[in-house]
Amino acid sequence: MGKLTDMKVRNAKSGIHGDGAGLYLRVKPSGAKSWVLRVQFQGRREDIGLGGYPADLTLGEAREKAGHLRKLARQGKNARAERDKDKISIPTF
Repeated sequence: MGKLTDMKVRNAKSGIHGDGAGLYLRVKPSGAKSWVLRVQFQGRREDIGLGGYPADLTLGEAREKAGHLRKLARQGKNARAERDKDKISIPTF
C-alpha cells in the first residue's frame, strides 16, 4: 500500500489519484483535494468521503482512517454508518 507520497499529494493535478487498497485522492479543477475510500457493502460499491487535504487529514491520517473503515467493511459492517455515528445527535426538546 502507498503509491502516493506527501510530495505527490501536494503537487497533484486535477483528477483521481489512487494510493492503493481503495484509498483515492480526488482533486477538483479548483485545486481542492479530498480523500475518498472505495469499499463494497452488501455487494454494492460505496465511496466514503474521509475529509479534505491538508485541513482535515494528511496522507498518513487518511491511510490510518481508511484501514480502520476497510476492516469494518470486511467484517460486513456499514463503514459509512460507523464513520457517521459520532456525528448523529438526538435532538432534545
